Amino acid sequence: MSGGRVASDRYAGVAIALLVAAGAGAALRLAEHSRSETCADPEALVALGDFDLPVRSLHSDFRVVQHRVDGLLDAERPDEPLLPFTIRRTFTITNWLMRPTFALPGPREPNSTEVHHLEIDGDPVDVAFAYTRHRDRDRLTAYTFAFDGNATLHPLWRRMADSPAALLRGVRPVTYIGVAINAHPSEIEGQKARVLTFMEHAWRHYREACRP
Repeated sequence: MSGGRVASDRYAGVAIALLVAAGAGAALRLAEHSRSETCADPEALVALGDFDLPVRSLHSDFRVVQHRVDGLLDAERPDEPLLPFTIRRTFTITNWLMRPTFALPGPREPNSTEVHHLEIDGDPVDVAFAYTRHRDRDRLTAYTFAFDGNATLHPLWRRMADSPAALLRGVRPVTYIGVAINAHPSEIEGQKARVLTFMEHAWRHYREACRP
């Protein structure tokens, strides 16, 4: 009898969570016509002219509800690979909020993940490392999100929790920062420091353009 009650309570909890998520999503959709801009210079976020690392922009797009720049982090040595990266920002709910590895080229479903806890100029920033492993090539995707000036690895839940207020003052944007490397497993470890250096510079770039 107690087992049935526990199962019933579990299902009830799941049902309530789904209803809350559905309601929050509906509220966000209703509020998307009204946006709460938190970026002092949103165009600067997707302009890389003052970026401190050797990067090149391959594609940039600045729309009303989504901003984006995709590029490559150049190699400093001939034996180093180019690293694809993306910085993007949205007022809507997109696929990469739920599946962050889809935002970068290459195999998308990770086999394992780990979190690196950084402090960047006093800001606590968690960076997820997602690994997709193959026989002779591994892919590492590193990413974090920013919402209302703070780093998070759970942007969708932050947006849902913010949805009641969004009905009154508009939807706040989510920013995604990600970089990837596709290389032999023996090379991945040696490139981690380079990946983290990019994430640190990209966070400073975000903060200078978009800190509320």
